[in-house]
Amino acid sequence: MTTMAIVGNKGSGKTLLATAMAANDGRRILSNYVLRLPNYAPVEPEDLYGITEPTLVILDEAYTWLESRVSGNVLNRYLSYILFQSRKRQIDFILTAQMFETVDRRFRGQTDIYVEADPTVFAFVYKFMAPGRKPRTMALARDVAEKYFPLYDTLEVVDPLDDEMLYEVCTDPTKAHKEAERVLAELLEISPAITWTQAAIDGYCMEKGYYRVIAKMVWGKVSLLKTIEKSKKLAEKELPKVSAASKKIKPRKVV
Repeated sequence: MTTMAIVGNKGSGKTLLATAMAANDGRRILSNYVLRLPNYAPVEPEDLYGITEPTLVILDEAYTWLESRVSGNVLNRYLSYILFQSRKRQIDFILTAQMFETVDRRFRGQTDIYVEADPTVFAFVYKFMAPGRKPRTMALARDVAEKYFPLYDTLEVVDPLDDEMLYEVCTDPTKAHKEAERVLAELLEISPAITWTQAAIDGYCMEKGYYRVIAKMVWGKVSLLKTIEKSKKLAEKELPKVSAASKKIKPRKVV
């Protein structure tokens, strides 16, 4: 199966080309940006593992999934595994990026077709390059391109999958902790801390749309509450018991 990378500056028509190719593809389309197509479905990393039918996967602003500077992290290694198995899994990939160097090197090394997006006043121009083939150029006239614009939101922002980064760059780290405390209060209204497992907290936060990093922080706070509760119970058990013989016997009244 094929991996294509479309590279160009902002507004050069990278997402436009990916959308046009999706619109003319009859297979199932999985994408990390919204496409107004009947065969489109949003994609999460775990969705790729179970693919058993011909599928086109589009990763717009691919660095949000495949950051080259953290190529050793779990997500990059998982996606690389999917890439290496793409032929067996019947997956074609289209990646877009402003700078190809920002994409994980394993994906760069497995790219079959490299496309440079370089628009002119009259058209979106694309130069297709592949090993062993002569480069070819395709121009998409702007009046033709207009029919593809309603199929996607040109202003949609593709958020990074690593939401922990949002808190790492936050100048006020207490914001995340306050959010975690608020979510913790919600959980404790439902059930005591001792009853909450990590899986249950993850499920609750996913259902409510909370960031995964918040779920991790809440689990840490719940674990602390559990530890404190266990310590109290252990301390109560270890308290010395007063035997009947050691109790002070009150003197009987003499009648």
